[in-house]
Amino acid sequence: ISAAVGWLELSPERALVLALDAAETLRGIAVSRSTVYDFNQAESALIAALLHPAEALRIRAASVLALALSPEAQHAIARVALDTHNTPPLRTAAFGSLAETELYCITTPSCSQVLKCLRALILRESQRQK
Repeated sequence: ISAAVGWLELSPERALVLALDAAETLRGIAVSRSTVYDFNQAESALIAALLHPAEALRIRAASVLALALSPEAQHAIARVALDTHNTPPLRTAAFGSLAETELYCITTPSCSQVLKCLRALILRESQRQK
């Protein structure tokens, strides 16, 4: 029946492509600050994607979470950035996402608490790893 209605099983490769496309769409919604869809509803899925084996998806998820103005999202990105077991490109991208959060917050008045949390978290994590 599933073949008759066009449903096919997803290969891991196709599933990854769809996940990357979905993350890019969420980023576009976030950047545009569109009210059509609240991309923050996908925050927990994006945080989970930071643990996905595909580094490209982890980087894309971090770039979307950079625009989520919640301490949980920033904490998740910071964990990726500060984890020395992650590859240098992934850590660099995560640090870039954290920097983007700061730039995004400059133009968002309600964001000061996120910035305070983010700075405290990075300081605490960097001291813990010494």
